[in-house]
Amino acid sequence: MFAPFVGIFYNKFDIRLGVLISVVFAALSTFFYGQFQGFWLLLLARILWGIAWSFVKLGGMLTVVSFSTEQTRGKYMGLYNGLWGLGGLAGMLAGGFLADQLPIYFVTTLFALAAVAVFPFIFKLVPKNNTTAEKDTVAVNRHVPEKEKRSIRQPYIILIIITGGTMGYITMGIFNSTLSPLD
Repeated sequence: MFAPFVGIFYNKFDIRLGVLISVVFAALSTFFYGQFQGFWLLLLARILWGIAWSFVKLGGMLTVVSFSTEQTRGKYMGLYNGLWGLGGLAGMLAGGFLADQLPIYFVTTLFALAAVAVFPFIFKLVPKNNTTAEKDTVAVNRHVPEKEKRSIRQPYIILIIITGGTMGYITMGIFNSTLSPLD
């Protein structure tokens, strides 16, 4: 839902700033989950987490595009997505184990502090600007004849969007939300 706005943000600002915003929002929302009660406060925390997720996912992909070439882009994107999945798995396992052993407010505070501990790595590892990505996009667009440029209205593109949305809905929505009740 927030991804288009985050995309507009990344067109105007640095990748590093977006990743910093994502980590701040992720730390705050994680902290809020353990400290607050009530529907509206938890809804606000969930919205904040959704914004953080959009910033970090798009920022990570732009970082891969910035550091890769045409020959290495697929490899690095696969590595990024694999590490993303392993990080999610480790977080869920650690969070599940710790939440059974310790009070939830302690666990969420611990995870929020872990997010804050990432700040020095952002300054060291995330590029400050997206100039490489912009150059690649311009270069690719220059070599594609006007007739061959794809429009979102083409049936193939619509099929890809529907398939991706359906798979995300099934795996991230239905599948993930039904695992917990099955415990």
